Amino acid sequence: MNKTALFLKRTGIVLFVVSTIIFGGCSRKQANGSTMPVASEGISTDVYYTSDGCEAALSGNYMVVMGNGLKIIDLAAKKVIKELEIPDRYIGEFDISGTKVVWSAFSSKEEAGKDPGFDETADTNIFLYDIAANKTSQITTNKAGQISPRVSGDYIVWQDNRNDSVKDMNPEWDIYLYKISSGEEKLITTAPGIHTNPRISDNIVVWEDGRNFKGQKELRWGGNVPENNTDIYMYDIKAGKEEPVAAGPLQECNPTIGGGYIAWEDRNTNSIAAEIYLYDISKKAKIRVTDDKFSQYDPKLFGRYLVWTDERNGGSANDVIMDGKEPNSDIFLYNIDDKKEYLMTGKEPQIQPAISENYLAYVVSRQVNPEIQVIKYK
Repeated sequence: MNKTALFLKRTGIVLFVVSTIIFGGCSRKQANGSTMPVASEGISTDVYYTSDGCEAALSGNYMVVMGNGLKIIDLAAKKVIKELEIPDRYIGEFDISGTKVVWSAFSSKEEAGKDPGFDETADTNIFLYDIAANKTSQITTNKAGQISPRVSGDYIVWQDNRNDSVKDMNPEWDIYLYKISSGEEKLITTAPGIHTNPRISDNIVVWEDGRNFKGQKELRWGGNVPENNTDIYMYDIKAGKEEPVAAGPLQECNPTIGGGYIAWEDRNTNSIAAEIYLYDISKKAKIRVTDDKFSQYDPKLFGRYLVWTDERNGGSANDVIMDGKEPNSDIFLYNIDDKKEYLMTGKEPQIQPAISENYLAYVVSRQVNPEIQVIKYK
């Protein structure tokens, strides 16, 4: 099961997998009319390091890989430096920033077997491991579900269902912010609706916001349906101010933030095949990055680089063949400054990219023995 399916399962969204017909070709026209090159011009596509695992996160030279627990790898030394055992192997997503690693896990063995995506009585908490101090801390103790943590500098954010008073197997999520140095915790979403998928960078929090969704209480028709009208909102920690980033009539989802930009999946073309958009925070300007009939999703940002999973050369489901074509989704990298796009991967379906200053990681999706591959792209 890929990352999107896992997330939808945890948040109570029923996923209907819809495959698209993919036609070949490694270059195309961007919205501004320029032709997209394959990797060149100092961008390396050579595999630098491999690891077992089914998901990865990057920060600097560190990579965290999820398997039976969390494994921390120093990529410069190509060496595992720490293995974190997670009780009952439940990890409600994880992240790393600098030397800080965060994750969500059950608070006790008695909670094992519950699914916080559906069961509001499931008790999961946020944990922090500091690589430099070699110390693990439990951040939350609330008897509710806290999942999908992200960390940046002195702050952690996560989605939390403690304020959901009706236990109807449809959790209502809010976004909480935590300051590590002071232990201060703050609710930052006060509007109605379900708030999920938080991300944080440079004292800005972004998330997927359901306040304008007018359908059922829960989004039940899959994560890639345009009519599921979720939007992208941001919160400036220093200013204490919330504002919309993308609030079109159809779906914007799965945000990421970094380098003064926000990116997301956008289905306002009324297609299940998402396009990738950028938002320049300082200029308050929206920029369309991709423009075709194929699906691009799961964007990630670092500095002036944006990466995503792309299905123009094949689908991402590793066990589905469409019209005789083998699964062959790819990871693409986009240079925001020069507006050039680079194909980073070859055969097999590659999904779930992560990026740092020098490294790009992704999952080679297989039925047996999925693999994390790392490219030292510059």
